[in-house]
Amino acid sequence: MEIYQSIYYDQLKRDLVQKSGVSMTSFSDTVLLAAHMEAAKYSISAHTLARFFGFLPSRKLYPSTLKIICNYLGFEHFEAYRNFVQQTRSRSLFSTNGLFENESYSSQSFEMAIQLMDLNEIQEHLNCIDFTHEKIEEIAHLTGFLVRNSAQQNRLLELLIQTSNGRRLFFERFVDEDDPNDYFSLALQKYYFKEAKSSNNKLFYNCYLIANASYHRKKINEDWVSAVKKEMNKIDYGQLHFHELSRVFETQILIDFQRGGFSRNAITTIQDEVLIVMRSMDNHAQAWVLARLLKALAFSKQLSYAMQNSDFYKVLVDVHKKSDVSSIGELIVQLVFSRYAEKESNELKVPMTLKSHYFQNEYNTRLSTEAATKYFYAKPDEQEKTLSILQNFSQKTGTSWVLNVINK
Repeated sequence: MEIYQSIYYDQLKRDLVQKSGVSMTSFSDTVLLAAHMEAAKYSISAHTLARFFGFLPSRKLYPSTLKIICNYLGFEHFEAYRNFVQQTRSRSLFSTNGLFENESYSSQSFEMAIQLMDLNEIQEHLNCIDFTHEKIEEIAHLTGFLVRNSAQQNRLLELLIQTSNGRRLFFERFVDEDDPNDYFSLALQKYYFKEAKSSNNKLFYNCYLIANASYHRKKINEDWVSAVKKEMNKIDYGQLHFHELSRVFETQILIDFQRGGFSRNAITTIQDEVLIVMRSMDNHAQAWVLARLLKALAFSKQLSYAMQNSDFYKVLVDVHKKSDVSSIGELIVQLVFSRYAEKESNELKVPMTLKSHYFQNEYNTRLSTEAATKYFYAKPDEQEKTLSILQNFSQKTGTSWVLNVINK
């Protein structure tokens, strides 16, 4: 990254002035600053500082020089300095939050470019996104929200698929579980599959298509099933991300159920595999792996059978106890725990709404799951009203599996 074109350049100059107490208003001040830095055992020539502050024509700043400046300011290297700036300025409207390497761009300008369908501006923003930024998911979800609600959806999708950054931002970071009017599943088939290179991506999205079709009670395309089996034969489970793993387990249940070849022994085998792979995961990942399996089991009306597995039930209880309900996965775990919590009645936590802001892509699941959870704690008249509305809503949104959690 060229420092002179980054958002950190002006901040570095301000921090040098504040640290040294030298105003840096003229060339002579560079001599004073060099002396201050030398006294602190950080050596940079006055001429280098003059070029950095613009008193002389600028030249390429060497990484070693940038490191010395950051060391003088108290940071081990530039990355540490950059992270500090991002954290301390994360909510400032005068900051781009470091999400774009060009300081003239911001999340607001990116959003407006999409709303205006200014194709050149959208492309320029995509070209300088910093995918290493800790808040890259914010831009991914913002992009997904804008695509989902765009009046020129197909045109925007075509733009995003044309570049690697567009594919990385939308198709490989945003997954629309609600899939209104089938736009996302159709976009995968029309645009993304021919661009998908890795086995992980192919596995992930074929699993998505199978699950999406199942929950909306549509026929599963046999090509998707064949693709999943092909990729599963090539991939080491140990190399899969927890979201990929969760979809593999979910898909196995859904395929068997739709084909009518359902085996309870197969459920037990999958449960055993899940318990093994979960051992090395943190609670957030465990919740997602559990949730997608629980969802598929509820849909196939095998949840009650699965919950008879004492080891599986104990893991569910443990994951729920550690949860702060910050993901859809944890929300689903909370729902199933609420349904089967009689044994833990003395340790029930107050059920919570979703903590995370990232649920635009799973609005229907969030709403159905929260309503179903509330059902267990409501008075009889409220239960009746909730169930009546929930039955209608969940059938229309592909979330009818929650009804199978409620029904005993």
